[in-house]
Amino acid sequence: MRSQISLFVLVAAVFCGCAGDHFKTGRGDVGPFILQQAVARGGSPDTNSLPPISGAWRYSEDKYGVVIRMSPEQFPAIEAFLHNAFGEPKINPAETPEGFKLGVYRLSSKGGAIQFSCDTNQTQIIVLRPMSTEEIFHGVSETLKDGSAK
Repeated sequence: MRSQISLFVLVAAVFCGCAGDHFKTGRGDVGPFILQQAVARGGSPDTNSLPPISGAWRYSEDKYGVVIRMSPEQFPAIEAFLHNAFGEPKINPAETPEGFKLGVYRLSSKGGAIQFSCDTNQTQIIVLRPMSTEEIFHGVSETLKDGSAK
């Protein structure tokens, strides 16, 4: 399980972690935005009786997906929302040895994922589009070569 978590963190960091420091301010309930992003990347959520998620949020998008950031206090609401919309996660949120929580949903059999995490500074949701194995290896290789992985 630790290796699965490490792989998802690496992939998300490579493809969306540096989605730029060009975050835009979101408006209103973040839930519909999360659903819109997931559907655009192959997800099929259950949209019945989803709880609203209030609070400030911001987002950044690139060709691989979108990163959404909120306060750490929002993690329980995000966790409940995702569970209601997508069912059981591929990786249940568990506290890592580094002191943060991380969970992952797979969006479809073709790929794509939602990674949701929380540390003392923020709750973060990353929605990744399906990518080929070649794209993943190329992205990781380029990031490591450039030394730009954060």
